[in-house]
Amino acid sequence: MGIWVLLIAPYQVSWDHLDLPFTQASIEMLDSGISFGIMSCTATTDKYCRALTQNEPAILVQNGTNNLRYTGGASKDEIIDFIQLLKETSDIELSEETAREIEERTAHEAWLVAFLPAGCARACDAPRAHWRAVAARVPLVTYLVVRPDGEGDRGARGVARGLPA
Repeated sequence: MGIWVLLIAPYQVSWDHLDLPFTQASIEMLDSGISFGIMSCTATTDKYCRALTQNEPAILVQNGTNNLRYTGGASKDEIIDFIQLLKETSDIELSEETAREIEERTAHEAWLVAFLPAGCARACDAPRAHWRAVAARVPLVTYLVVRPDGEGDRGARGVARGLPA
């Protein structure tokens, strides 16, 4: 499954500030194999748009089974950087076995771990994006782990974002 980047504009909500940078990013990434689209909602479709974006326009990225919300500014370069960072991200499921493997590997690798509340959804989009950016820019960090907090210790289910150093 490829990457989709979708600008969603709820009915009667201004999205002019995202129109040009989104279009510029899609043109610059034309040969990347990433699909771009704009969903300008009507009165009929607005309930579906607002279920995804509430009362503001949003850029959503579908990377495999991951749905991620862009939380950066209205800048072509920031949008492209976010998409590139997601392309370099892979997911692993945290299980007891995976947690043990991580413990064994930490002697040779640096890890950043973010404990986020389970089910925080949209509220955690910005911290996730910042942690990914930090891990990508700090050469000693091999992986970034984003794990829901409050789901127990070992064996908790969560998401680990592997970012090659």
